Amino acid sequence: MKTTIFKTEMTNSVDSLIRNAFKKSEHGYNGEAELTSTLRNSSTRTFERVVITDNKVVGHALLMRSKN
Repeated sequence: MKTTIFKTEMTNSVDSLIRNAFKKSEHGYNGEAELTSTLRNSSTRTFERVVITDNKVVGHALLMRSKN
């Protein structure tokens, strides 16, 4: 397992991870991958990392700066 900085070429893998995680939840998938993409492209992104195991994205973290 390795943690690394998110790179643009990881977008599809992260989107797929998010879609699969939420579709298995009690409330199902509700556009969380699109929300992540919108947040990623905002100017308030401060931290984004992925976890890689066997060359596959298995975890994702995205932190944003809040506005007052």
